[in-house]
Amino acid sequence: MTEQNVIDRINNTSETKFTLVKDQFSVYDAEESRYIAEIKVRNRFYSNCLIERPKWKQNLRKAYIKGKDFLYVVVVSPDIYVFNITKLYKKNYDFKWDVREMPKNTDFGESENKIDKAVGMVNIQEAKVIFGSD
Repeated sequence: MTEQNVIDRINNTSETKFTLVKDQFSVYDAEESRYIAEIKVRNRFYSNCLIERPKWKQNLRKAYIKGKDFLYVVVVSPDIYVFNITKLYKKNYDFKWDVREMPKNTDFGESENKIDKAVGMVNIQEAKVIFGSD
């Protein structure tokens, strides 16, 4: 599933008008009048979704500056989980921040090249919207 497929599905089943950002170096993937969104398409289901702390921090800041909320969208086909990170942050959600040795990048064939990454977790029970397979 591509990022465009994800926002098309969300837009078709909710009252949003997300568009992909045109800047390939943007820290987030899509936005609309109320939200910016980081989209992660995963190959496996985990009840705790990994979020990288630098992106979390940058996107919270960008959302604040723009007067929007930061949504973290995790896709494990065919399900889409939407987390309002801004609201979780405001209620002092425990992301269980940690530093882990992880692949530098799994999308570009660098899964063997490991680096330390600051990451946290958000439980799927915190998803405010779930676009399921039904």
